Amino acid sequence: VIAALKGHQGDVHSLKMAPDGSFAVSVGTDKKVLLFDVRASKAVDQMDASGMAEMHEVALSSQNGMDSV
Repeated sequence: VIAALKGHQGDVHSLKMAPDGSFAVSVGTDKKVLLFDVRASKAVDQMDASGMAEMHEVALSSQNGMDSV
């Protein structure tokens, strides 16, 4: 176990880790996308997606040396 990442109010549909393990992003049944600082074991940002269709997957992309959700 690397870290316990808490923050969703319900089940988690998808969780992806950055290649270096420094952060993770998740989406859950609560229609929130959470960005976690894995080393600190806490959510550092969130997006409320309640006005959107239900999301089941998140993905990470790296462009120009920057990771994005």
